[in-house]
Amino acid sequence: GLVGLEDMGAMSSLCQGSISLIGSVVSLGSWCAGLVSMTAGASLLHVVGLRAAEDAQDSVMNLAQDVVGKAEEARTSYRKAFALALLLPVTLMLWIASLQCHLGLRAVSVPQTSKVALPASAGCLISMFVLPGIASFLLTTVGFLSPVLTWGLAEISKKQPRIEEPAQANEEKSDEQTEPQEDH
Repeated sequence: GLVGLEDMGAMSSLCQGSISLIGSVVSLGSWCAGLVSMTAGASLLHVVGLRAAEDAQDSVMNLAQDVVGKAEEARTSYRKAFALALLLPVTLMLWIASLQCHLGLRAVSVPQTSKVALPASAGCLISMFVLPGIASFLLTTVGFLSPVLTWGLAEISKKQPRIEEPAQANEEKSDEQTEPQEDH
């Protein structure tokens, strides 16, 4: 009937080990997310501009609508709050992961980003050897704050005036020239 002290010690060690493993995985994941944000994200901002943040934000928000929609299906407000509280950590981690995947894939698809991403990656890795504590803190912080940073840059991008693409401007000029002139 009674649980022995050895069993309680083993269960305590198992819980501590599990918590330590989860903490290490979250720390490593946020560090990698920071590395991707600082290399792929910075290179996309340099090459494409703030529009890259807006595109990343839109694609990640489309993915998140399904998860948030499940919480919204609850009938009472306390159930909605409870469902959102349970889903928040998972949603945040999935949001960060999907954002990093989008940034990485987008950076690979734009050829000019390698000119910026490679030196940024080398700089991050060199800083890990020179100043490991500061670099690790910076990468972890940027990894966790990447959704907020992307959201902020996307909002700034939405408020900026749109510049027409040269191909679109040329098409509009040629359309204006081909329209018949009215004689007065």
